[in-house]
Amino acid sequence: MISTFKVQNYRSFKTEQILSFEPTRGAENDSYCCVEVKEDIKLLKTALIYGANASGKTNLLKAIEMLCTLIKFAPKDKNEPIEVEPFLLDSVSRDQPTFFYMSFFLNGEKYIYELSVDKKRIYKEELTFYPSSQPARLYYRVYNEEKDSSEIEFGAQSELSVRDRLILIASTVNNSTVLAAFGKSNVATSRLNKVYHFFSKEIKDILHPIIDLSQYTINELKDHPETKDFLIKQLIASDPNICNIEVESREMPIPAELQDFIAHDISIPENTKTEILKRGVYTNHKLLYTHRTETGFHLLPQESESRGTLRYSGLAVILYNLQCKDSIFMIDEAETSLHYELFAYLIQQFLIRGQKHSQLIISTHDINLLDEPFIRRDTVWFAEKNINGETSISRLSDKGLHKKISAYNAYKKGKLGGKPNIQNEV
Repeated sequence: MISTFKVQNYRSFKTEQILSFEPTRGAENDSYCCVEVKEDIKLLKTALIYGANASGKTNLLKAIEMLCTLIKFAPKDKNEPIEVEPFLLDSVSRDQPTFFYMSFFLNGEKYIYELSVDKKRIYKEELTFYPSSQPARLYYRVYNEEKDSSEIEFGAQSELSVRDRLILIASTVNNSTVLAAFGKSNVATSRLNKVYHFFSKEIKDILHPIIDLSQYTINELKDHPETKDFLIKQLIASDPNICNIEVESREMPIPAELQDFIAHDISIPENTKTEILKRGVYTNHKLLYTHRTETGFHLLPQESESRGTLRYSGLAVILYNLQCKDSIFMIDEAETSLHYELFAYLIQQFLIRGQKHSQLIISTHDINLLDEPFIRRDTVWFAEKNINGETSISRLSDKGLHKKISAYNAYKKGKLGGKPNIQNEV
């Protein structure tokens, strides 16, 4: 689970901004809003980010995603530019490195990962963990300008042999993180596996409002059939007529234009291309929803369902994963196409039933949540952009708002920030 995330000089974040999942003292509902990651240490399960359009809400999610991308994917060659975007609205920041920091807990142990990077190279990278109250360095990497190369030192508790350390040092070029090189290297299992798995598997890519979640639902139902019963129960809350959902699979002929695309796609291995083109067909999957009415049972394909039903199906599957697996989902404008009651229901279900080390990070415009009893004030954040285009984030629990004063009303009156600056001339 993420404990703290820091970012500086990335997109609209010029100065260091901190997103914390450490609960504030005296807050209520610890039993279902927090998870114990270590004896006497709890972390919050949710973060809700509010703000006006273009205030930087999505950029905060993108910053976490970018850090994961730099860890998951090694560049094809040492000259490939790093796709990191600094703050561009002044002449100084655009030439300075971007800084990322994340503290997190895995199996009851605290880890800290730090990264300083620009489009050409990584200047500093460090991974530390706490086997006890004292930190132990797993590795430290710094850029040597004279040699135009990285110097890497591994700690004694990295669990890497001398041979494996040399392999990683040789594999880590200036534009690659050590962890990305580790992900591609044939080295023995070590403590780095846990960290790499956390960033590459447990933290999911952002779910944007324009993403069609139908394929996500299809994949989950195919790969994890046990999801189906849970999904049907959730769909009944959305549409009482729906009583079943299944995946229909059909073989379809490959159109000529698709055959040409496959033939020239360098990412597909040649033997796979040959097999696909020889068969001349591909398997098409779609969702079928069963509706029960007074006239009987009726099968409707996914294209006949509302966008809200399709999105709710995908979000319900995500809810199932959050409850059953250690995972972190980031959803941008999470309320898109959903009735408020369904949106609130999904969050409440995760808080009450989710027992795993899972977290849900969402941006939203739906301020009705601010007065819900299951939403703690230390889980609510506001993003604001100043006159120079710099985004800052602040926590509702730090606003000094008395617990008996409605957060919803205070926000509406502009006392909490994070609102559009509308000049009413009517």
